Amino acid sequence: NSLLSPTGSIPNCMGLGTTSVKINLYNAGVNSITGIPVYYRVNSGPIISENYAGTITTLGNFVFTFTTTTNLSSVGSYVIKAWAKYPSDVNVTNDTSVTTVNVIAGTTSALPLTEDFETFALCSTAATCTLVCGLGNGFINENSITSDQHDWRVSQGSTPSTPTGPDFDFVPGTAAGNYVYLESSVPCTSLTANMLSPCVNLSTISNPMLNFAYHMYGTDMGSLYVDIFANGSWTNNVWFMSGNKGNAWFSANISLATWASDIVTIRWRGVTGPNFLSDMALDAINIVSSTDIKNLTQITGATVYPNPGNGEFNLALNGLTNTEVSYSVMDISGREILRSNAGAKTGDFTTTINIQDFAAGVYTLMLKRDGKIDYIKLCKY
Repeated sequence: NSLLSPTGSIPNCMGLGTTSVKINLYNAGVNSITGIPVYYRVNSGPIISENYAGTITTLGNFVFTFTTTTNLSSVGSYVIKAWAKYPSDVNVTNDTSVTTVNVIAGTTSALPLTEDFETFALCSTAATCTLVCGLGNGFINENSITSDQHDWRVSQGSTPSTPTGPDFDFVPGTAAGNYVYLESSVPCTSLTANMLSPCVNLSTISNPMLNFAYHMYGTDMGSLYVDIFANGSWTNNVWFMSGNKGNAWFSANISLATWASDIVTIRWRGVTGPNFLSDMALDAINIVSSTDIKNLTQITGATVYPNPGNGEFNLALNGLTNTEVSYSVMDISGREILRSNAGAKTGDFTTTINIQDFAAGVYTLMLKRDGKIDYIKLCKY
């Protein structure tokens, strides 16, 4: 009843020379069935014929992966048709599934990966949904005709509509800093935009983690999803956020341990809301080892102790000169649990961060000083 993979747009850096075809077999009949002939064909190529030898009970299903793989390594569109042909089936109208796979030119990036969009060219902020915005450093906006309906746009400062969207980026935290956002002014409402990362080999780092900043301010705010492609198929909704979060940047931390030995590409799938107050934004994308998250530090002079600790941590900053200091703490899902604005400080400054009321685990301290960011892992036992 469905062709599970491959589907959608896939960068050719994913090693698609031996791509598996996976289907879902569903028995809608009143009797159990055993031994189901299954087939697939790519474009006008040869028909691949195999057999599922097992039994599917009434209203049961089985995910079948063909032994014979297909070569999708060349850039282009592939129409994949898959079907079952059970000999005594009296209703053959529901036995076929067809999908189009778009293989696009992609690049491979070494890890750790850090992207703040500062080197990207700015795009138009006009209220048109057909605008094409080229990205850089291996990041790709999917084709708005064949794959989605909209593009993520590189911008800085405020978005054209108010009150929605950020007024400045996350890193370096200024009105002159770049971020990507979705324009949601009419007619760009309720549209999907997909941005793909470069291909990355997660086996080159230990305990891989995805970290990024998101801004979802506006009473019409839509939804943001993170999907991951690995081993020939997409895993959708690895992370999800929806609705108005206020005029602030937040940090998401997503464990990639499930794919620790795989080559992956990551998709940010944004869906604009029903009206114009829905300008969501992204910035500061990092794929790093979770054990090295503290090494994302951009400035020096910060110490946290004791760490690991019982939930009461001391934060010490040295050599400040009328420096604006603020920080927030996020749990492993990226949910902000604590925020503080210490204001302008000079000389040495020490404060206490107390998360004793929260469960044991790993948290992330996001420390901002004059718009520059430190990420420091907090371990609570």
